[in-house]
Amino acid sequence: MDAISALKTSSTARLTGAGQQLAGLRSGGGAASDPVAKSRELQATFGEFVGETFFAHMLKASRQTVGEPAYFHGGRAEEAFQGQLDQQLAQVMTAREGAGFAQQMFEQQFPEHAELLKQVDAAQANTAPSDDPLEGLSQLRRR
Repeated sequence: MDAISALKTSSTARLTGAGQQLAGLRSGGGAASDPVAKSRELQATFGEFVGETFFAHMLKASRQTVGEPAYFHGGRAEEAFQGQLDQQLAQVMTAREGAGFAQQMFEQQFPEHAELLKQVDAAQANTAPSDDPLEGLSQLRRR
């Protein structure tokens, strides 16, 4: 098995593992017994899966649109390690931007978990103390 085939196999296995982890979380399995923690874990796992899959395919497609350079092509070694570089880039891009577009898909795919997280976030926003130092002045009255 050459290096390119090994990298493709490891990437496929990684995506399959993430899919199985999502399936386990969706069916109620998982480490967390708290429904909010379970929903947050599901949201994070789903965001990573969607982001890494999307960015990996985007990088792969963009690399296919460009031909090999005449003088600076690294041969089989570059082809072998290009997949690993793309995987690392996909992970970094997901960490920075993955949650933005995965949220809408999370809400469509897991509506009960998304609603629970919205309710918890709204409750925390209502009970969180304000950072505004002048907020307490409205409660003061003149005598």
